[in-house]
Amino acid sequence: LVPVLFATSEQFHTMGLQPLAEPSLGFFCVLTLVLFQARSPWQYAAAAAAALTRTEASALIPVLFLLNWAHERRFWRHAASAALASVPFLVWMGLGAMRGSGASSYIDLMKNMGWAIAPGFLVTSYREPFAGWFLTGTDLRAPFLVLAVVPAIIGIAVSLREFRRETVAMLAFFGLSAAAIVLFGINKNRYVYPTEWIVLYFFAVGVFRLLEGGFRLMAPRAERLGCLPALLLALLALVAAVGLWSLSVASFSHVTPL
Repeated sequence: LVPVLFATSEQFHTMGLQPLAEPSLGFFCVLTLVLFQARSPWQYAAAAAAALTRTEASALIPVLFLLNWAHERRFWRHAASAALASVPFLVWMGLGAMRGSGASSYIDLMKNMGWAIAPGFLVTSYREPFAGWFLTGTDLRAPFLVLAVVPAIIGIAVSLREFRRETVAMLAFFGLSAAAIVLFGINKNRYVYPTEWIVLYFFAVGVFRLLEGGFRLMAPRAERLGCLPALLLALLALVAAVGLWSLSVASFSHVTPL
C-alpha cells in the first residue's frame, strides 16, 4: 500500500519529470533505514551518501549512532562508524568554505535570502504526501484530519509498540529533517520528498490496523451467518477501491515545486 500511496503524491510525479536532488536523496534515506532495520554496518555508508546529497540528511548519522548504541551497547564501534560516515560531509563543508562552493554555499544562500525560519513547512511536510488526493483550493481540513491524521496517529502508536527501534528512527529523522528545513527558512513542497514516505508508512499501518479491528468485530457474526468469505472479499475490494480512487483523483497539473 505504501508504494501505491507514494505513487499518488505530487512530488513523485514532479521529480519523475523534473528530477533534482530529491530522488537520489530519498533513495539513500530509505536505504539507510532499511539497512538500519537489518542491523547492517552498511547503514552508515548509506547515511554518508544521503548527507552528501543535501545538508539536512546528515541528521541520519547521529540518529543511527544513538539508537544503535542504545540497543547494542557497543559505543566505540558505532562511534567509529558514525565518525567515518561524517567524514565526507565534513570534507564537503570544509572544502566548500574554502572554495566557496558545496554545502557551505548552500548555507550562504540561505543567509542571503534573509534566513527567516519557515514554521509553515511543518504543515507542508504532512499535507504534501496527500496533496494529490484533492484539488488545490478545496477546503478539506475536517475530512483530512479524519481520513489522514487519525490513521497516522494510530499507525505511530501501533509501530511504537511493535517496532519501537525502527519507529523511533523514522520519527527522529523526520523531526530533525523538518526542523532543519524550518531553520533554513525553506517552505517548498519538493523538500518533503525524502520524508513523505514516512508519513505514508504510518498512515498505511493505521489503515490496516483499523481494517483488522473492524474485521475482528464483524467476523464472528459473519461466520455465524455463513458470509465470512464475502466479508473478506469486501475488505479486499475496499482496499483496492481506495488505491484506485486515490490514483484517479490525483491532480498534478498545478504543481510548482521550484
